[in-house]
Amino acid sequence: MPPLPPDDPFDRLRDADPAAGAEPDVDRLNAAVAARTGDLAAAPVDELAARRRRLPMGARWFQVAAGVAALAIVGTGSFALGAGQSGSDQVAAGSPIPAAIDLGGAVAESGAGAPASADSAAMKADGRMSMGFGGRTVFTGSGLSTDGGTATAWGFDAEATFASEGAARIAEALGVTGEPVQEWGSWQVGPNDGTAPMVQVQPDGLTSVNYYDPTVQAGQCVDTSTSMGGAADAPSGSAVEIAPAPAPATCTGGEPAPGADQAIERTREVLRTIGVDDTAYDFALTESWTTELASVSAELLLDGQRTGVAWNVTLAAGGVVQSLYGTLAPTVELGALDIISPADAVARLTDPRFGSTWGGIMPLARTAGLAAEPDLAIMPVEPDFTVPPTPRAGAQLPWAVTEVTLTSARLGLGLTTLDNGATVLLPSYELSDDSGTTWSVVAVADAHLDFAPAG
Repeated sequence: MPPLPPDDPFDRLRDADPAAGAEPDVDRLNAAVAARTGDLAAAPVDELAARRRRLPMGARWFQVAAGVAALAIVGTGSFALGAGQSGSDQVAAGSPIPAAIDLGGAVAESGAGAPASADSAAMKADGRMSMGFGGRTVFTGSGLSTDGGTATAWGFDAEATFASEGAARIAEALGVTGEPVQEWGSWQVGPNDGTAPMVQVQPDGLTSVNYYDPTVQAGQCVDTSTSMGGAADAPSGSAVEIAPAPAPATCTGGEPAPGADQAIERTREVLRTIGVDDTAYDFALTESWTTELASVSAELLLDGQRTGVAWNVTLAAGGVVQSLYGTLAPTVELGALDIISPADAVARLTDPRFGSTWGGIMPLARTAGLAAEPDLAIMPVEPDFTVPPTPRAGAQLPWAVTEVTLTSARLGLGLTTLDNGATVLLPSYELSDDSGTTWSVVAVADAHLDFAPAG
């Protein structure tokens, strides 16, 4: 069975889950998986289960893995899959609006100025990040402005939207039956055992919403032309190639999903129905692994800037919604805050007060030259191992320091969570060197930040 490709935003989301140590309800999970696959004895034998058993393996493992992953995240009710931080990675090609500033971790992106080797770029970025967070990278600025200024910050009013009434309204709009009940802190409508559509509204700083309809059986045939296809898409020279998914001829596909224009218009309609102002969002059709599903991302714009806060909707034939996640909390303007200059932001990259925190205010190394597609090799080629040299008395001790010269800066908005759980969009800088690698750090002046000791 091929593994799912690495997903850095997902990994960061999982690592930040405050309920990561909670014990799962094994019986409920088994029932949910059984309902999705029809393989376990606990699942009732019906035509839907039999239909699932006839799925080609390539499509089937993907659906089961996706279902279990959704349960693992949504079932805890503590940290939503729809935390709204995926929009910046789904910017439409050719969009004149740059992506939101990512303060939460390292994300590879493709772009101009790529170095000759994507592998060397990845190693370069990894080395810079590890040394940077460990205090062994020296940053200097060249040609950067020394002028500060002001910029608007934004918060989200989760208290205004986290309520049973909101969950009931969304459920009614999406055709989910049942009354809102509170489980693990979240408002939920519909069963969570995978037998019928379900809506969850999360008690986080964005009032995250998750909806999934397991009865929508689109997406059974994997499109082998995408990166999920297997060996045909694996990088040349991989040590181990992944077997390709079954050919389309071995799977009887369903009706095709709506086209781009129809999918975007349908997504607008859905958002309006649940009470979201669609005019404040930028819409884009994102990549799908199958022709039976269309995925649309709608990213919130503020003052013409991307925020990373997004709705994501997956549609089947006829505009039927299979899944939806996003955020309900309205924005609240926090006013114009003083910001430091780009030159001063360089010094913040090694300031411990702006290092890695639970809230995500941290310098971020991002490499513009990495390939967009993940390396699907199962195991890398085994390197040649050598025994380290024996340290000698009187010899200097190797203590490598990476020197980085930052030559450009871009001011944007960065999404982060404060120590009190509130979510905010703060003015932030993206600082770049001549190779296209960037580091990000919050730009808000010290006077607006409370540096009280933790605990």
